[in-house]
Amino acid sequence: MSATFTSPSAIHRRWLPVLVILLAVAAGAVWSWGRWLDPIIDFGREIYVPWRLVEGDALYREIDYLNGPFSPTFNCIWLRIFGRSLRALFVLNLLILTVAALLIHDLQAKATDGFTALIGALTFVGVFAYGQYEYIANSNWMAPYSHDLPHGIVLTLLGLALLYRAVARDNSRLYLLSGACLGLVFLTKAEVFLASLIGFGCGMGVIWMRHKRTERRRVFSISAWWLGGVLCPILLALIWLLWQLPAPDAFRGLAGTWPHVLGGSFSSIPAYPYFMGIDNIPGNSWRIVKWLVGYGACGGLVWAICRYLPKRVLEPFPVRAAAMLVGAVLTVVLVRGTPLFLLDYARPWQILLLATLTGVALGVWRQRHDQSPPEVQVLRVAGIVFSLVLLAKMILFVRVWQYGFALAMPAAQIIVALVFWWLPRRLPLAFQRTFCRALAGGIWIGLVAAHVMTTHHFYQEKRHVVGTGGDAFLADSRGAMFEEARRYLSDRIQPGDKLLVVPEGILLNYLLQTPADMPVVALIPWIYQLYREEALLARIADVQPEWLVIVHRDMSEEGARFFGRDYARETAGHLARHYEYIHRIGAMPLSSESFGILIGRRRADIPPESGVTEPPAETTFNPHSPSEN
Repeated sequence: MSATFTSPSAIHRRWLPVLVILLAVAAGAVWSWGRWLDPIIDFGREIYVPWRLVEGDALYREIDYLNGPFSPTFNCIWLRIFGRSLRALFVLNLLILTVAALLIHDLQAKATDGFTALIGALTFVGVFAYGQYEYIANSNWMAPYSHDLPHGIVLTLLGLALLYRAVARDNSRLYLLSGACLGLVFLTKAEVFLASLIGFGCGMGVIWMRHKRTERRRVFSISAWWLGGVLCPILLALIWLLWQLPAPDAFRGLAGTWPHVLGGSFSSIPAYPYFMGIDNIPGNSWRIVKWLVGYGACGGLVWAICRYLPKRVLEPFPVRAAAMLVGAVLTVVLVRGTPLFLLDYARPWQILLLATLTGVALGVWRQRHDQSPPEVQVLRVAGIVFSLVLLAKMILFVRVWQYGFALAMPAAQIIVALVFWWLPRRLPLAFQRTFCRALAGGIWIGLVAAHVMTTHHFYQEKRHVVGTGGDAFLADSRGAMFEEARRYLSDRIQPGDKLLVVPEGILLNYLLQTPADMPVVALIPWIYQLYREEALLARIADVQPEWLVIVHRDMSEEGARFFGRDYARETAGHLARHYEYIHRIGAMPLSSESFGILIGRRRADIPPESGVTEPPAETTFNPHSPSEN
C-alpha cells in the first residue's frame, strides 16, 4: 500500500492565493460596510420585492416584476430562513461575491496560470465588488441595482467551471449540471442569458470540432445531456409559476425581460442611446481609437523595455521592485490628475476582446497552433465570447461604472490575461517575462489604488445612519432627510395602512414595513412608457393609500425631469386633490435642484373615486407649504 504525499510548497501554491483572496474580500467588506446602496434609487426594489414575497405576495400577480423569477425567489428563500433584514441580504451578497472571486481565480488558473488568476480575482475585488465611481450608488456587488446581473454572471462562471471539468473527465452528469446553470441564467436577465447562451454555444462548437467523425455518437450524447440540463430549471420554473398563476401570467413571468427587449420598450428610453454610446457614434468611435492607440503605445513600450534592456539591468530584484513602485506612483498621479480617466479607460475593450477571440479561434481551428487540452480551448473560447457579448449593451461606451460593475467585469478578466499572461509570453527569456510582470503589476497596483481612492471619496460622504438594527445603513445628506421621514411616519402609520412613495423610494416602504400595494415599485418615466397612465392611476384610486410621500428625483436622463410637471400629470392631479401635505423635510421636492421630501395624508373630506379624474390646467407638484408639525 502506498500513500500519496503533498509537499508543503504545493499546499502553499494551492491555498495561499485563496487565503489572499478571502482576506481581500473581508477587508473590502469591513472598509465599506453599509455604504453600498442609494436610499432613493433602484436598490429599494431589491429588498422590497423579496420581502413582499415572504409576506405572501406573488411575482407577476401582486408584483409585476420585469425580469425572470430566479433572483427575487432566491432572495426570498434566504430572507425566509435567515430573517427579513438588509443585513441578511448583505451577508448573502457577500457570500455570492466571495464565490465569484474564487470562481474567477479557478477559471483564470485553468485558462492562464496561477499568478494571472490571483491578479484577476483581486481586480474583481478591488475594482468591481465594492466600487462607486459616480454620485448614484448601487453599481456594486453588495447592493446591486438588479440582483439578476450578479446572479446570472456567477451562474455562468459556475457553468463554465463545470463545463471545463465535464470535457476533461468526459462526464455526462457534469454536462447536465453545466447546462442547468445556463437554464438558471435564463431565469435572470436577458442580456446575461444571451451572452451566456452564445458563449456556451461556441464552447460546445469547439467540442464538436475536437471530436472525430467516428466519435459523433458521443458528441450527440453529451449535447443531449447538456441541453437536458438547460431545459430542466426552465420547465421546473414554469410548473412552479403555473401552480400560482393563470397560464398567460405564468408564461409572461417565465419570459422575463424578453417581451420588452424584443418589443423595443427599453430601447425607446431616451437615455438608452447614451448608455450604449450610439448617441454620438463618430465621437465615441474616435475615443475608442484614441484609447486603443494609447493601449498599444503603453504595451509596446513595456514590451520594448523588457525585450531590449540587458539582463544585468532587468534581473536584480531591487530594479524590479523600483520599476513596480514607479509604475504604481505614475499611474496614480495620471489617474488622479485626469478626472475622466476612470470613466473612459475601458472604451476599447470590445476591440481588444474581438482581437483576442480571433486569435484564439484561429488557434483552435488550426489545432497545430494551439496544443492546449480541449477543456482549456473550450474554456477560453466560451469565456471570451461571453465577455464580449456582455459588452453589447455598452457597445460604444464600455465602462467599469454603472452597468459596467457587472457587464464589464468578465471583460476585465480577459484584459488581465492579455497583460499578465499573453504579453510576457511574447518575450523569449525568463528574466524578461519576470520584469514585464513586475512593471505591469506596478501599473495595476496604481490603477486599483485609484479606484479605491475614488470610491473612498464617495464613501466618506456617507455619514448619516438610516434605519435601525439589521436594516441600518449609511447614506449621504439625502439619507438624513430620508431617516427623518422614516421616523416621522413610524410614529403615525397604523397597521393595515398603505404608503405610496413617488416618484421613487420604495425602500421607505420596506423600512416602515408598510406595503404600497402597487404592481410597480416606482413611478418614473420609463414605467409610464411600459404601462398606460390610466391603468396606474386606476390602481392608485383603487388602493387609496393612507399616506403619500413625494421624494425629490430628477429624471432628466429619461427625457422628463419632474413627476407631475413633465410626465404623470394626471396622476399628480389626482394626488393633489386627494392628499393634504402635513410635513416637509428640506426643500420643496420636484421644484428645483435641491433635495426634499414632502409627506401627505389622505383627505377625509373627499370620497374615493372609482375612475380616472381629469387634472386641473397646468398641474404642477408645488403644493402650498405644509405646516411643520
